[in-house]
Amino acid sequence: MRALRLRKAGCSRGAIAIAGIFVAGAPAWSFGAGSSRNPDYLAMLPANVQKIVVGRCNGAAHPHQYFATFFYNSAEMHLHYDRLSCDGPNRFCTPTGCLHEVYVRHGGGYMLSRSYYGR
Repeated sequence: MRALRLRKAGCSRGAIAIAGIFVAGAPAWSFGAGSSRNPDYLAMLPANVQKIVVGRCNGAAHPHQYFATFFYNSAEMHLHYDRLSCDGPNRFCTPTGCLHEVYVRHGGGYMLSRSYYGR
């Protein structure tokens, strides 16, 4: 009966299925879903990635909301350096864009897979 009502409204089963995929797609996670800057965002990263981020800042690193993102159950983690503040000048952005890194799960941690400048 419901399918009949949907067909009368001009909706096909395929269109409904595709819409359902977009609505019920895999949830995405981002470290920093609250205030724009929080030291806990860094603590949520895997230990080996924390060390890399702090090293890039030469000291204190202050990740902002959406600095690190990944899809639920994904083996990839994306770092958006335009969302990171350091105690010093911003070395992560150029006129062509800001540093982005993609890490993949490897063994007990994550390893760098790709690094690029973009928006």
